[in-house]
Amino acid sequence: DMVFVAVARKEFLSKRVEQLLEAGLYTNTIGITELSLRNLIATMYPEPDQSIGLLRMTSNSGLINVSRSAELFLSRRITGVPGDFGEQAWEAFKEQLLLQVQRSVDYYESAMSQPPCSALLVATTHSWQLRVCEFLAEMLPVPIRSLTDVLAERFIIELHNPDPVQIDWNDVCTTEANALTAALPALGGLLRCLAPSVLRDAA
Repeated sequence: DMVFVAVARKEFLSKRVEQLLEAGLYTNTIGITELSLRNLIATMYPEPDQSIGLLRMTSNSGLINVSRSAELFLSRRITGVPGDFGEQAWEAFKEQLLLQVQRSVDYYESAMSQPPCSALLVATTHSWQLRVCEFLAEMLPVPIRSLTDVLAERFIIELHNPDPVQIDWNDVCTTEANALTAALPALGGLLRCLAPSVLRDAA
């Protein structure tokens, strides 16, 4: 049997809880990014026959999850993600990205004896989302979708910067796409607290 283990320093968590209290916020639960993203996928794709990958990249950080309903099968860090998402950085990184995504999907399907991925959702900051989607769609046999498009089908989301901004899903600007990608763990954490039926059944 395989298990995931999450470890964090107690002093680190205590300090963060204190900072939240000082800001007038109260801690209800403490989670990790991998499971928060699982919550998001389980809410949008609750069907047990849907194997969904999620690739999320921010500056210097990347993660790919593969889950089916509320069960997280694979979570892997994407290494080598550049801090600068310019044209030169993309050309130097794209083949490395493809290899890591391909290996993750292959491991899920072959080593774990799972059905083929139904889709790979992509969320990035720094204006790379369209670029990554187009490249992976050309190179992989898995259907590739922008997470922004999927969110538009299922959620009404209001951004605050600092005033509330209603997103026009037909014309999502770069700043809004970046904010959505950055906020995904928080959205997944919220969905855990709201306890969709698929997550309640898995608990």
